[in-house]
Amino acid sequence: MMRADRLLSILMILQAKGKISVRQLAEELEVSSRTIHRDIDALGVSGVPVYFERGKNGGVTLLEGYRTNLTGLTADELKALFILGIPASLDELGISKSLKTALNKISASLPDDRRQDETTIRQRIYIDWTGWESEKGADAILRDLFVAVWESRKIYLRYLVSFSPRVKKEFDRIIKPYGLVAKAGEWYLVCEDDIHIHVYELSSILEARSTGEEFTRNDDFNLGAFWTNWCEHQKGFHSSITVTVLLSPLLHRYLSYNFDRDLIQRIISRDKPEGKGRVKANLLFDTFEEARTYLLGMGNSIEVLEPESLRLSIMDYAEQIIKLYRNHG
Repeated sequence: MMRADRLLSILMILQAKGKISVRQLAEELEVSSRTIHRDIDALGVSGVPVYFERGKNGGVTLLEGYRTNLTGLTADELKALFILGIPASLDELGISKSLKTALNKISASLPDDRRQDETTIRQRIYIDWTGWESEKGADAILRDLFVAVWESRKIYLRYLVSFSPRVKKEFDRIIKPYGLVAKAGEWYLVCEDDIHIHVYELSSILEARSTGEEFTRNDDFNLGAFWTNWCEHQKGFHSSITVTVLLSPLLHRYLSYNFDRDLIQRIISRDKPEGKGRVKANLLFDTFEEARTYLLGMGNSIEVLEPESLRLSIMDYAEQIIKLYRNHG
């Protein structure tokens, strides 16, 4: 922390807490006690009425009645800010310390008769931003992505795709990282390749390395609006889904002999064979992901007709697989 920022932080902490020990100040600002002593002297020289109280309950304090006001926010606006607290997601990005310092500065601007309101809020409302099973702690990949997003630099991305619990494949691509979204304790990367905008769960990303090349963002892209639409689209992915397909003639004959009991149990309805022997059918799956995984494994034996989102998703996965094998051919 630069000294000017640290001096201002000390002033705000003293206004917020009234009196604090040198040791506590040093721990909060992550500097030595010697540095705190020098900073207190510097504040005194600059005209701030700060002094040391000796004794068992002593510490650093300001002259009674001294206050500096750095904001024009109302008391209600300040209380609204303190309800938010410090999300764990910001801690993972490494910027929670800056937010904590900012909240200390805002807290110091509260008048004495409103200071108790802040304490009351913290004891009445607590927001837990983490998911039940989310992993805590800093993540090097997340930090690298944050820097790339902030600096608008392209990323080499290596990620894992699960086709089934036992079948997983690695893919890689160069992408333009547009933004990071924290939802229910999980991080997501919103990015663009040369064709589509993609969303990747952080847990699926194995490597994220900046290429050093800057990119120009699409001025029409709005991260908040995109995320809202994407989430609406995803709602259908996590409930039962009916898929309209065309079964190949050979697969249809296999079903007549009960060769694939799993597929037979999924069939809701079947039409009569068409001119080429293909059969239109409706299949039921528990989730969108289950449908995609199962149908990818059927190769060209089943063609998806509807829903269009599933058809496009299977096409995208197939293109990725083709690209992988061509690159290693």
